[in-house]
Amino acid sequence: MLDYAALAAFAAVLRTGSFDAAAQILGVTQSAVSQRVKALEERLGCNLVQRTRPARPTEAGQRMLRHIDDVTLMEAQLIKDLGLLAPNISAHFRIAAPSEAINGLLLRALGRAQMQNFEIVQRNSDDVLDLLRRGEVNAGITSRPLSISGVASYSLPPMEIVACASPAMVRNYPEAAILKAPRLVTAPKSSLPDIWAKAHFGNKHDAFGPARIMPSLGDCVIGAQSGLGWVAAPHDMLKGPLETGSLVQIGSGRARAEKAFYWHLQQRLEKAFTPLITALNAKPA
Repeated sequence: MLDYAALAAFAAVLRTGSFDAAAQILGVTQSAVSQRVKALEERLGCNLVQRTRPARPTEAGQRMLRHIDDVTLMEAQLIKDLGLLAPNISAHFRIAAPSEAINGLLLRALGRAQMQNFEIVQRNSDDVLDLLRRGEVNAGITSRPLSISGVASYSLPPMEIVACASPAMVRNYPEAAILKAPRLVTAPKSSLPDIWAKAHFGNKHDAFGPARIMPSLGDCVIGAQSGLGWVAAPHDMLKGPLETGSLVQIGSGRARAEKAFYWHLQQRLEKAFTPLITALNAKPA
């Protein structure tokens, strides 16, 4: 039987990136954390933590951390099923998703499900698939289906994509001409502008104007408000700027533009993630 205190110290070191920070969270000395991790490594006969800055797991440590997360989640579910209160049980899980899925689907669903102690890893769909295959995340969202042993997959309700620009830019560019204006994207081959343009102007829409690369989709929205270009993004993400008038929707009377997404989850954790799955499938408020 492994020592729970040693497991907690090991997990805290990797969550915080240092032995000092782990000690503060656990309310013990840095020396106590070091001794507990060392005792766990000696008990298992292998190194679990790379003593770098920040501290990183070895390959064995990464596998150990995944098992700790899985056991904690299942333990929390057991306590819930028994109708007991367990304020000290805190499950930690990792979810990977593309930027548009994080902003348009995941954040809202996490709030509705009241999930705690989660880590969101932003990656493109191909990288999310790789993380799922290697077991480095508990769940993920991608733009295409997949088949991985031990991973359950579900289609999610399509996400509405809208295009917006500042009032001044909309006045300067007639609707179809907006495609020639600079578009704000997180990558040159971002699919969102193309999905929106095809829905509104058909497959033979005019070629796009220059792309301005921004660090995140949120920065694209801020840039659009500043008049730097137009942005195609999840409708949920743009509700605030549209309501205040800092952005104006382009082509609001035309066909609805949508992007499909899929939810993937380690099968053994399906029950623990039921609230989040329900929230992901709920209609936006």
